[in-house]
Amino acid sequence: MKNLVLLLLVGLVGIATTTPSHAIISRAVSNTMTLDFRTTNPLITVGPNAAKATGKKLVLKSQKAKAVKGVAVVTNRGARPDAQLIRGTKGNSFFAVKYTKGGNITGAVTTGKYRTTALSNGQKVPITVAVTPNTKKLIQTKGKTKRYLGKSLVLKITATSTFNASLRNQATIEAKTIPGK
Repeated sequence: MKNLVLLLLVGLVGIATTTPSHAIISRAVSNTMTLDFRTTNPLITVGPNAAKATGKKLVLKSQKAKAVKGVAVVTNRGARPDAQLIRGTKGNSFFAVKYTKGGNITGAVTTGKYRTTALSNGQKVPITVAVTPNTKKLIQTKGKTKRYLGKSLVLKITATSTFNASLRNQATIEAKTIPGK
């Protein structure tokens, strides 16, 4: 995989490409300063809580159409401090979705405008994701008997580097209601 590296020279600008192991410089010139666009690298993982958020997919099962929660953890794996833009899927008519980090950030996350603070290498930001099934649509009653419908919602959560928008990472949370009585 090649990455673009910009060389800023005194009175001269050159462009080079790099591979993960070495740089190929288009022009050899002394007094160069290299800015590598791979110095930031977003990572997003999900789990039932922040300590166990290590995977790329989390399945939350809702018994009797009860609300379920998971956590998405955003991490910067690069050497340069970088803020991350977070975008997440919104709910639908069967499920309400709420993203929180201290307070409600759902509107900012679903529009892709939520921005973390500048994260240094390895620094993590947990975002709680709560999914609430719509009981009016997912529970059918006949007399005293309740029947729960089985539906699912897949939430894609993406972290994008603000330093280089081509660097992004994605994780998925799937919420399911368990059908039955």
